[in-house]
Amino acid sequence: MPRLPATPVKVTVETGPLASTKKTHPSFGLARFSRVSGDPGQLFGSEINHNSFIRFTLGPGESHWRHHETYYHGPMNPCYVEVEMSAAQFAELLTSMNVGSGVPCTIRTLNNAEVPGFTDADNLHEQIKDDIAAKTKGVTDMAADLATQLETLLADSKVPKAKQEAMRSTLYNLKQELNDNMPFIIDQYQEAAEKVKAKCAAEVDAMFTHAVQRLGLERMEELKALAAPKEVASP
Repeated sequence: MPRLPATPVKVTVETGPLASTKKTHPSFGLARFSRVSGDPGQLFGSEINHNSFIRFTLGPGESHWRHHETYYHGPMNPCYVEVEMSAAQFAELLTSMNVGSGVPCTIRTLNNAEVPGFTDADNLHEQIKDDIAAKTKGVTDMAADLATQLETLLADSKVPKAKQEAMRSTLYNLKQELNDNMPFIIDQYQEAAEKVKAKCAAEVDAMFTHAVQRLGLERMEELKALAAPKEVASP
């Protein structure tokens, strides 16, 4: 896709104690990642609750030439886009370039307008539960149809009554397992899985948060080392 023709940068000379030469242009922007502590609510593409998250903000930028140095800054508002993601999503974003359609994130602000949160995101456990319930209903319907056919066959057969009752009892127990006991077992499993998920989520989230902090500090030290003046050996 061809780019639009370039347009001139707007230059404004500001006077006063902080006199500077300001340059602005629609293409100038400032991007920022922040680590935020607190509950972000539901995050798109994440099944767990979080105590901290990563926020990405993109807004307009401008440059100022002041005291023989260029400074970059911009207003907090308007904000073009603000998104939030878990530490795991942030790590995946940085390490999975050119893979798939992207990493899920939650849009909070778009074109300087707040985007409402959501309350009905897909839940893995609920989806599995619904799938099992649908399959169980199918098997239950088959068992009910089988019971009807069996009653017809037994009515016209010479099978002893004791064996007939044994077959009816077996079929009744099967229907009871499918109709009553299976949903209870699924609910118990889901409750146990939620507890395990909550414990694992806290550990995983803390691990990713620590890793992101550590990598950030290491990168800062690398940048400081690169920026430090080099010693010149004496001849």
